Amino acid sequence: PHLGAALKGMGYHNTRVTSLSVELDDAKWQQYRSFFGTDSWLRYGDLNYGGAHYGWGPAPPDQFVLSAANEALQSEGENPLFFFMITQNSHYPWQEVPPLVEEWRTLNDGSQINPQSNLQTPDVTVKLDDYMNGIAYELKILTRFILEEVDPDAVVILAGDHQPGYITRREDGYQTPLHIISRDKKLLDSLLPYGFETGLSLDQPQTRMKHEGFYSLFMRALIDRYGRGDRLTPPYLPDGIELDNK
Repeated sequence: PHLGAALKGMGYHNTRVTSLSVELDDAKWQQYRSFFGTDSWLRYGDLNYGGAHYGWGPAPPDQFVLSAANEALQSEGENPLFFFMITQNSHYPWQEVPPLVEEWRTLNDGSQINPQSNLQTPDVTVKLDDYMNGIAYELKILTRFILEEVDPDAVVILAGDHQPGYITRREDGYQTPLHIISRDKKLLDSLLPYGFETGLSLDQPQTRMKHEGFYSLFMRALIDRYGRGDRLTPPYLPDGIELDNK
């Protein structure tokens, strides 16, 4: 099982949000929902957004999507929540960064209700500065969201899924950052033996970890810290689980 499915089996409400304005048909969405085992999936049409759109998709500002989804999910029930989202405004083509506003609802200003999709043919000159502006924007909105809107007991995972194409070279490597944010010092301390460092700084040698190893590590940390009853702490599998495709 993956992280969302495992937590769902422990009583969590498993949900995702996709903000791309290009919508798949219902049959395709059902395939995705079945694969990820979600209890709910907020799509672009569920966001009721009519403001400006940006970048790949195009998509609404991530600041709006995060807060709107968080507000909508408060009515999903009393179960703990597992919420997954892919940020869009730091994605290629990095043409324009949305404004960072004090009140996220003001972004829904009716200025562009039916955007023209640029998902297939973005016309752009790629520049590293534009990419860095996108990353800076994401870090600012995520910081504000975590400090001001997220449940104080939440555990937040920030993961880079791949290096940005058109900017990085093969010799730059394929490493991406991984951060776990929590107010629970005991949980964070339990991650230190695996090579995690305190803070977001990258000014020191970093421990490398495979993406496929994170699932077992994180479930091990969660169950060891919060597990109840007779649950056994699972082993850490740094190379993931080898699947039998026969």
